[in-house]
Amino acid sequence: MDGQQILVLTVGPVSTLVIVMVGVLMNNTRLSTLETHLNTRMNDLRDLLRAEMAKNHSELLIKFAELDHRIDKLEVRVSRIEDQLGIK
Repeated sequence: MDGQQILVLTVGPVSTLVIVMVGVLMNNTRLSTLETHLNTRMNDLRDLLRAEMAKNHSELLIKFAELDHRIDKLEVRVSRIEDQLGIK
């Protein structure tokens, strides 16, 4: 075998290897970009969820305060009725 035949036999596998490596590097870059995008999106959604939870928490506290006030009023009314009837 002379030098030209060895060159022809090595060009095919080496070029295939180079093409595969370029493809792997490009795919890695795309995956990295996708990961960055997904992390950003997840952070945005987490912040949105926290804001919604804080809003709902405040609304629930207001509702509980209203219910507590209504129960207090009912307790006062029951006490008056008990006093009028001489119960307790």
